[in-house]
Amino acid sequence: MAGNVQSKSFSRGKSSSLKGFLDKLLQRKNSADVPSPGPSTTTDSDPSPVPLKPKFRWDDGRRFHDVEGAAYTLPNDEEEIDRNFRAPVHELLTEGAKLWPSNLDDGAEKVRLNQPAKIIIHGQELAYDYPISQFYGVDISHVFPDTIKPPNCHFQIANVLDGLPFPDNTFDYVNQRMLTFAIKENEWPSLITEILRVTKPNGWVEFLEFDLQSYNRGPLNTEGLKPTRKLDRFLVKAGVVNVAKDWVSIPLNWGGRLGQLFYDDVREVLISFRPYLTKVTGLSNEEYDAKIKASLEECKEYKTYNNFYAAWGQAPDESAEKV
Repeated sequence: MAGNVQSKSFSRGKSSSLKGFLDKLLQRKNSADVPSPGPSTTTDSDPSPVPLKPKFRWDDGRRFHDVEGAAYTLPNDEEEIDRNFRAPVHELLTEGAKLWPSNLDDGAEKVRLNQPAKIIIHGQELAYDYPISQFYGVDISHVFPDTIKPPNCHFQIANVLDGLPFPDNTFDYVNQRMLTFAIKENEWPSLITEILRVTKPNGWVEFLEFDLQSYNRGPLNTEGLKPTRKLDRFLVKAGVVNVAKDWVSIPLNWGGRLGQLFYDDVREVLISFRPYLTKVTGLSNEEYDAKIKASLEECKEYKTYNNFYAAWGQAPDESAEKV
């Protein structure tokens, strides 16, 4: 079944078909058909959890994962966790764009996969807000709270590119966000296929990603990568139906509080990349920091902005296709 692409405005929220789907879930009682999680080191039901043994390495005073073959190059230390909590995506979801999950209708009963769990605090807030739902998060590193979390929030370590540790047709929702730095363009099709595997027929998949290309760039800023602008096409090609897309723009180092938050976030990300990029470029730490400062100041002059892209749709109903 071919998927059609439509553009939605964040301010109008989700389509009526998604709202109807959520309304039906809301009418159901909490029952035993909520699937159990896969093997996890942090599930509350395990009386003897296996000790976590995260793989990591240190570089220039920052801690990074040490998973062979993984493209993700940002740190996994406390400083990075704090940055994710302050990231402007929270402003988008709470004060700006009416993108899921801020417009989620009350209390979908079924299990969702909030994946990845990089924005871990936001996932926990949703679990508190919707106590009859079950929330699952995965991340390549152990960045989860072990004790202070709601009982319907579960975390485990997994590299999404190696497959998700859940059975087929498990989730009514799979939400992925902010893996721009972790997924190569040629890896998106297989990742979406894996996400569809764990999504129930007619369940929803949603993506929110940061476009690395800046607009109104000055001469010091270079063009970024473009896979985020193809999210809807990736979904259609994978067989997702009722596909919709939209985006919202964020000013960089201008435009008030949101622009300042975005500036702080981008600056911290670029500093986090310093151990890697100084080796690649041959710049000293001082030269690298000076380039960052000059480039970000230039953004204020040229009114630079970046886009956050969203795409969502439904997993196909295989039984309906066979009729």
